Amino acid sequence: MGRRDFLGLAAGATLTAAGIGSLLGAAPAHADPANDPDSPLRFALVTDTHVNVGSPQTTQWLTQVWASIAARTPDLVLHCGDITDTGRPDEFDRYAEILPPELHGKMHYSPGNHDVRWDPSAKEEYHSHFGPAPYSFDAGGVHFIGFDPTQVLQEPGHYGPGGLKWLEDDLRRMRPGTPAVLFQHSPLGNTFYYVDDQTAVLDVLADHNVRGIFAGHIHKEVVTGFNGLTQVGLNAVKNARSARSGSPSARSPVGVCRSRSR
Repeated sequence: MGRRDFLGLAAGATLTAAGIGSLLGAAPAHADPANDPDSPLRFALVTDTHVNVGSPQTTQWLTQVWASIAARTPDLVLHCGDITDTGRPDEFDRYAEILPPELHGKMHYSPGNHDVRWDPSAKEEYHSHFGPAPYSFDAGGVHFIGFDPTQVLQEPGHYGPGGLKWLEDDLRRMRPGTPAVLFQHSPLGNTFYYVDDQTAVLDVLADHNVRGIFAGHIHKEVVTGFNGLTQVGLNAVKNARSARSGSPSARSPVGVCRSRSR
């Protein structure tokens, strides 16, 4: 595989089925040192759940997706934003009610424009439920960055001088040779332009060992390569009519696609 080989599993709910460490050039990955050291880090991705208390269908599909993911016992789950439809407190509360106990302690979030856009106090509501953003953590030899490019009362994402400095400082603190993955709501790239200062963002990423980006917002499965990066855009759980619950042996609601970027 080339240096930027990446495995993206694209769907409303997305589950890694291969060792992310080997694909990213890291050491064999395992989230818990007590586990078999040869076992891979397994993580799931979801985005655009758009929980709305007035739309039972959104919670029905999300419940099915959570059941399917929980049955596969991932080490962690990344949520790429638009958790709620309008950022109302009752929507955040309803989302918390749906999340199964098996996934508590495994969730990592980045906010979406629907979570913070509609109300000046909505970002505070998000932080009260899910903690600070941006932030980062390490798992299985990989550095994960959950970024927040959202703007209150605005549609486009924006890093700004403060966000760019935070990103640069965070990447500089990584141990040499550690691969990094960025997950956020808005995608980057010439096809999208959903981040209005993305040129500056790409300049920062280019100086560090960032291997890929996971993003939501576009409500469709798209794998693209640019600037030496592989970006996986995810379908919305809101659109997950094909989601199925059941045991790990049941038919999976995810598809697998491999992208090679040279």
